[in-house]
Amino acid sequence: MDVLAIDRDGVGDPLVVEIKAAAKDALAAIPQLLRINAPYRWIAFLQETEDTETTQALASQDVLFPPSKAEAGRIGVIAIVRLAGGDLGANVRIRAERFATTVYDLAMQFSGSHKANIQFGE
Repeated sequence: MDVLAIDRDGVGDPLVVEIKAAAKDALAAIPQLLRINAPYRWIAFLQETEDTETTQALASQDVLFPPSKAEAGRIGVIAIVRLAGGDLGANVRIRAERFATTVYDLAMQFSGSHKANIQFGE
């Protein structure tokens, strides 16, 4: 995974994000993401890299769910956009849905032993 974030103000939800330059590569990373034990999982890619096949896959959203339809959860999708001046922005295109997991104790232990190096608020 490229990003591990732990929500310290909430219930300690670990969030993982796999970031790829191209949408096709982000979709190809989904099987690996489905094997990660985290309640929230995301893919991110540059918005302008979508082709017809990836647009259709994201529209149906089937690829974002676990193969077993009895299992809860959906991988979220973040579109990275280029802004004026060369900056990047991010738009949540499809919200992640919680996967069942038992990692909360581990996340709380990690949060207690590591100082946050990035913080943001509303």
